[in-house]
Amino acid sequence: MNRARGTLRFLGCAAVLVALAHPAFSQLVISPTSLPDGVLSQSYFAGISINSTNTATWTIIAGAPPPGVGLMPGTTFADVTGTPTAVGVYSFTVQASVPVVGAGPQTATQSYTIQIAGVLAVTTSSLAQGVVGIQYMQQLQATGGVPPYTWSLGTFSGGSSHQQPTARSRRGRARPAATASGSLPPGLTLSSSGQITGMPTQIGSYTFDVTVNDSSSSAPQATGATFTIVVAAPSQLLITTTSPLPNGTVGVPYSIPLRAQGGEIPYVWTTTSGTPPPGLQVGSGGSLTGIPTQAGNYTFTLTLTDFSGQTTSATFTITIASVFSITTPSPLPPGTVGVAYSEQINVTPTTGPYSFSVATSSALPAGLSLNPTSTTPASVLSGTPTARGSFTFTIIAADSANHTASQSYTLVIAPPPITIAPTGLKPGVLGTAYSQQLTATGGAGGYVFSIGSGAAPGIGLSSSGLLSGIPTAAGAFSFGVSVTDSKQTKVTQAYQLTITAPPVKNPTVSGVGTTAPPAQQPTVSVQLAQPYPTDLTGTITLTFTPAAGNVDDPSIQFSTGGRSVTFTIPAGQTTAVFSAATISLGTGTVSGTITLTLHFSLADGQDVTPQPAPTQVITIGPQAPVITKVTVSSTSGGIEVDVTGFSNTREMVSATFTFQAASGTTLQGSTATITVDQIFTTWYNGTSSTQYGSQFTFAQPFTISGSASGIASVSVTLTNKQGTSPATSTTVP
Repeated sequence: MNRARGTLRFLGCAAVLVALAHPAFSQLVISPTSLPDGVLSQSYFAGISINSTNTATWTIIAGAPPPGVGLMPGTTFADVTGTPTAVGVYSFTVQASVPVVGAGPQTATQSYTIQIAGVLAVTTSSLAQGVVGIQYMQQLQATGGVPPYTWSLGTFSGGSSHQQPTARSRRGRARPAATASGSLPPGLTLSSSGQITGMPTQIGSYTFDVTVNDSSSSAPQATGATFTIVVAAPSQLLITTTSPLPNGTVGVPYSIPLRAQGGEIPYVWTTTSGTPPPGLQVGSGGSLTGIPTQAGNYTFTLTLTDFSGQTTSATFTITIASVFSITTPSPLPPGTVGVAYSEQINVTPTTGPYSFSVATSSALPAGLSLNPTSTTPASVLSGTPTARGSFTFTIIAADSANHTASQSYTLVIAPPPITIAPTGLKPGVLGTAYSQQLTATGGAGGYVFSIGSGAAPGIGLSSSGLLSGIPTAAGAFSFGVSVTDSKQTKVTQAYQLTITAPPVKNPTVSGVGTTAPPAQQPTVSVQLAQPYPTDLTGTITLTFTPAAGNVDDPSIQFSTGGRSVTFTIPAGQTTAVFSAATISLGTGTVSGTITLTLHFSLADGQDVTPQPAPTQVITIGPQAPVITKVTVSSTSGGIEVDVTGFSNTREMVSATFTFQAASGTTLQGSTATITVDQIFTTWYNGTSSTQYGSQFTFAQPFTISGSASGIASVSVTLTNKQGTSPATSTTVP
């Protein structure tokens, strides 16, 4: 900035400030933030770089690239290159370190994930033969690449089946095209999922090409194959429904489909000999349905005609039961001890009321009874079984016309179902012993417990049902618990166990106290009062509140640059680990309050910070000015004294200069005190000063009568509202 010069003898009447040339640190960044995927055995190349013109040291500090691929360091860039030798998903972290003059090296890290896919290939070798008029379905298969696959008709014409990304290029790749070649048999279509379906309509041999594309967005693959489908003529027309047909009962709805194969659909069914039972009809589409109205044995012939006119015939017999019978079949649906049972016993509708009884030679299972009379053609067997076993008994039914019918039944009563208690689990705490006893009832006893996949890490289940252990991960874990009794009856119940993460206990920031002088760089660290059971990720966030009348000081930051720094604390340890060997805090040159706030989280991002968040408050109190350097230079009319320092209250009252005469010389005046409040107020209120906190260089010229060689040295003190700095001296050249 321009300098004003005074005209008084030995007493300067003007002064200026010179800005320090110490820019704030800039953040080092590695780009891009992601890399393209690759393909097995095909050359891979991608470039990364930093936002600096200085030569960087490149290293991989965590994980590893895909096998066969490595990091080739450059200057301000590095290449990730090679030929992948294994498929999979690979994650790794790259670090760039750049030296900074007058400070420690700057570093930046960037994590990458690369998926290496196998080479896309069609694995279906041939397709099944089709038949005119018969439904056709065939699924095409492929391996490699990134599923899901997209299939289409046509010849693959994209050159190489895989397009490799070029150096330092992140643009999407166009997929190879397919051109029409051959056609499917008429009536068949190919879906995008690779299914050939439909009903062939014309015989012949059909050759066609297909193309398959994978789903990769950054390393797309495509390939193709040629197939042939032979469509044959329909086979011989046959009726496949066999005789005799299932029996029917008078008054009971009857329906059975008539089945055939071969020939050309559609089929037409007709009765050509005999007559179906009265009340039943043969549908032209192929079914025998209706309600029989007359008991007896019936024989009839059906003729089947296909679309081409081919015919075939078959003779069928069917028995229609008498007018009154018990129609509910045996065995009856099983029951369970202690569970209410109800099953309807039906008879053919005749003239009611109806009566029902159990033959004296048999007995119902204990706890069940039969409704003895009913105005409808049905009774109800109901109750709650009290004993397990297989029971055989006979039920007799009669109507009001003295028609009777009987039916022998078997009914199995199972033991009570196995149940597991409790139905829900109490929550657990990460790193704290957990215990929950499970019990079972019902079944045959002799229970053995087992646990399925998905249980919380560190938690196991004994064969007697004790769920216990020390959880090693937090979250909600779903799993099944199975119980098998002595009869090998097995039941499974779903559970969810919630493991909560406790907050970190009494973390502290070490290396700094509640107060600190300005322009210092104390080393900071983080300590836990006791180890945490799993790995922690933490952040120290710095905020600065300037004292009244002050402004922010950008030099108040961590040695890594910026006002936040991350760290990790491995499981079972108590001391934070930073990316750099040590982390220091610049206290700047402005009075105010620095607040360091701690936050902690687990690997899955779950916040385990104590509430309220732990803080360390550091007060940078107001103090007298500090002079860091005094220099003297000759001018045409005398000398200029340059004073460098800071005043953390961002104000100054006066400057005192004391001159020491050279040997054999006397000075007319040896001390000059100059009021500088206005010039410092102008400097500190200007926007250009805020980037330097309270630092300054104060230039004071002096006009000398006679020779400057008569002055041996000059001593300077500065005074602000807080006090006066120690004197700083320098010789006069």
